[in-house]
Amino acid sequence: MLTTIVAMATGDFNGDAWADLVIAEKDSNSAVLWLNDQTGRFSRGPVVSLAGTPLTLAAADLTGDTHLDLIATLATAGSTLVLCKGDGGGGFDAPITLPIGGTLSYLRVGDLNDDDQPDLVVSSSSGTTVAVLLNEGNLAFATTHHAAGSSPQGIALGDFDHDGVPDLAVAGSSAGTAVVSVLIGAGDGSFAPRVEYSVSGTTFLSTLEAGDCDGDLHDDLVVSHAIHGAIAILWNDGSGAFVQQEDYPLRSQTDAGARLVLADFDGDGRLDIAATDVKGYFGRSWISFWLNRGNRVFDTSIRYWV
Repeated sequence: MLTTIVAMATGDFNGDAWADLVIAEKDSNSAVLWLNDQTGRFSRGPVVSLAGTPLTLAAADLTGDTHLDLIATLATAGSTLVLCKGDGGGGFDAPITLPIGGTLSYLRVGDLNDDDQPDLVVSSSSGTTVAVLLNEGNLAFATTHHAAGSSPQGIALGDFDHDGVPDLAVAGSSAGTAVVSVLIGAGDGSFAPRVEYSVSGTTFLSTLEAGDCDGDLHDDLVVSHAIHGAIAILWNDGSGAFVQQEDYPLRSQTDAGARLVLADFDGDGRLDIAATDVKGYFGRSWISFWLNRGNRVFDTSIRYWV
């Protein structure tokens, strides 16, 4: 049977100091652990049955026991976040669910209140808020909701105002205009009211990533258009405000929302951009790369069929 993979997470799930993979399978409504045999090959391991169709997946030690746990958002049972506690040996306890509200879409993990415990941020595409879940230990969370525009999608965490405190950015819309909302963190898990930055060329946004793309030590934002097949860069002016949007087209002009990765792919110390191009020509999918040449200049994209 063909399997549709919708999300993936990595980490050492069985305590052997080698990175394993967990893959979310849409067709079976499950998460499957693939164990690293320490040669870079993987064997299929335990299967975790989820309560619905998975959409996003993350791994973090939520309980402080040094064992990685799984977090998943579901596309069908849309108001629910699923947590699976890891046993450190490659197994997982039965999933537990947390009601969040709305149709969940994207998920981020980070320590938002400086207590050395991973917290969660979840967007709800059917609402106007993101949920911030502060970790209270033992898989318990205190949840607050923050205004983030209409149909919030992609989430990014970064230190946008360079004060050492995590800030939050959310891709969404406002009055029919695509916007990125930036919420400056206070360091205790709370956030200032959002500031909107318009993104031209589309009415709807998808994924969002944060990283220092121009080497000025301030995190910029890279966001994918959900309709018109492009990505946009919003440059941080150094104060936590964003200016001068630049667009880079994907191969397909009708892509349903590229997935983004920021990494130094060519070893020159600069963050490059990779994006999925789901539709492509002739029904093929693509991965597009933009290599960073410094001074806010990126090469014309290199594309690979997959």
